[in-house]
Amino acid sequence: MPFDAIIGQSRPLMILKRMLHSGNVAHALLFSGIAGVGKHTTARALSRALNCAGGSADFCGVCPSCKKTATGMHPDIMEIAPPPDKHVIKIDQIRSLQNSIIYAPVEGPWRVVIIDQAERLNKEAANCLLKTLEEPPQATVLILIASSAARLLPTVVSRCQKIAFAPLSGHDIRTLLERAGIPADTAARAAAHAHGSLHRARQLLDGSLLEDFNRLASMMIARRAADECFEMAATLAKAPDRLPALLILLLEWLRDMRLCRHGAHAEQLFNPGQADALMHAARQIEPLRLNRQIAQVCRLMDDPQRTYNMQLGLESLLLS
Repeated sequence: MPFDAIIGQSRPLMILKRMLHSGNVAHALLFSGIAGVGKHTTARALSRALNCAGGSADFCGVCPSCKKTATGMHPDIMEIAPPPDKHVIKIDQIRSLQNSIIYAPVEGPWRVVIIDQAERLNKEAANCLLKTLEEPPQATVLILIASSAARLLPTVVSRCQKIAFAPLSGHDIRTLLERAGIPADTAARAAAHAHGSLHRARQLLDGSLLEDFNRLASMMIARRAADECFEMAATLAKAPDRLPALLILLLEWLRDMRLCRHGAHAEQLFNPGQADALMHAARQIEPLRLNRQIAQVCRLMDDPQRTYNMQLGLESLLLS
């Protein structure tokens, strides 16, 4: 069955299937977990199951409703996310949503609203959404997707049934990559650095990301001219979707260097095949500077809403 194609999230799927079997579907759900673990895929699967003509606790994938949902053309299924050129979901988007859902579903038995990256609701938008979460229109299910429930207003979280999505295992990530045609050895290397995220693993398959990492690493070892640092920081800041994967590679590299300083064995490293190069790099960075760089990378990683000035943070990292 189609739900079974979702790998590594047996507990969330069990909860949702029980809801569908009983017919008692929560009016507001919060799917939380790191990016790339199947939250959005599961939300779309639930929207298809709720409106599938097959009438089971799954979806058939072949009825007109399922086909429309798959192409994003179902009139009763809506998705909201931050605009491509913005970092937040604003109140106008929520007001537009509220005006759209006051009427009964057009074709299916349910209207489903998916709010992706819900942690990016600004305060006004989140407060505006509260009334809808508390008393949604009949036959309406709202699914909020967020990296962490802690990044949402407590009043929003309290009005939703929370379903946590766990990081994927390395085996699951390798399986999904191999299904997509990625060679087994390449899939294994990406999974080893993905930290439970299929999205991150896919990013690591991009050769240009590794080029950016190598350039950053070389700039952090040997101090470069300020102009070169400013240029690199500006370039990276313009591609915020690539930054999380890049910062994780940097943190792994810095962590490995610190372990090498303390005599760690190769098998204890994230990059066991580079132990000699790591030791050579570690000798070129003073311990205090290395610790400072680790702290700076952690600070950049801990701000998914980009309230911190990424370009300024990258400049500080490269110039430190």
